[in-house]
Amino acid sequence: MIAEGLLAGRTAVQIAEDIDKHRSTVYREISRGRGPDDRYNP
Repeated sequence: MIAEGLLAGRTAVQIAEDIDKHRSTVYREISRGRGPDDRYNP
């Protein structure tokens, strides 16, 4: 869900609202999943 949201151009806050999680959880997951090319890899 996070990957799809990012590809759709949604912000982390919007994604968090969509999946009913706190925004810090989503920010942390995005940060943890970023590769060397700065793209999110779930």
